[in-house]
Amino acid sequence: MSKMIVMDMDGTLLRSDGTCSKEVEEYLNKLKEDGNIIVLATGRCFEEVMASVDNAFFANYIISHTGSVIYDVSKEKFIFKSKISENIVNEIVSLYDEKTIERISFVTLNKYNRFTLDYYQDSKFVHMISDVKELKDICNDVFNICIRLKQDNYVNTLIDEMKMEFKDLDFIVMQDSFGSDKRIEIVPKGVSKAASIDKLVKLESMDRKDVICFGDGLNDIDMLEYSSVSVAMGNALEDVKNVCKYVTDTNDNEGIMTFLKKYLGD
Repeated sequence: MSKMIVMDMDGTLLRSDGTCSKEVEEYLNKLKEDGNIIVLATGRCFEEVMASVDNAFFANYIISHTGSVIYDVSKEKFIFKSKISENIVNEIVSLYDEKTIERISFVTLNKYNRFTLDYYQDSKFVHMISDVKELKDICNDVFNICIRLKQDNYVNTLIDEMKMEFKDLDFIVMQDSFGSDKRIEIVPKGVSKAASIDKLVKLESMDRKDVICFGDGLNDIDMLEYSSVSVAMGNALEDVKNVCKYVTDTNDNEGIMTFLKKYLGD
């Protein structure tokens, strides 16, 4: 029976240095050739995914932008996109307050992929914005938004306030397994990694019981709870491990391949 094998990237498929083992890539490609469906599910923008894993030759689909975008690798086309409306983007821009917010990132599918108010690390995918007026030309191309606060203890309070104000959005508290800070990921209502996986399950005429998911951070919990076989990486946050049926080795020790070889009997 073919499986849909879904994996997060940072802290899961990718090692701590941001690379993926060639052995793991070739193993996943073999599983794909054997009829399994390989899916990458990440908060990263699409171009960042393609650049970090050799254009994802070993995958069937890429779920990016925290579920807002689905890309069919073999057909080389997007099969699902869900944007945040321009009006809502402008309203969220108005929330920017240097006293409480470290930065707001607006993740798009245009040439820069990520527009960021305030400082951000150098990257060919990131354009730093010093003035909110610069957002004018990209407000109609935003698929998810990430807010990083200066103090984590305000995260839940801000989410509660935004839920009251923005009924057409969903809010996710995100923390990576390799970091202590939390941030807020904002997506269109009904969008999530799990929701996009469900779309692919139906598209491939599969069943939820055929889904195996791997993750490490808080924004992986929804897809791990959706899957029949939920696997936390050895380096995953405790909150992630607590919702999973299995725990494998770490991302640096090829935990995904270790688990699959044993579980699938390869």
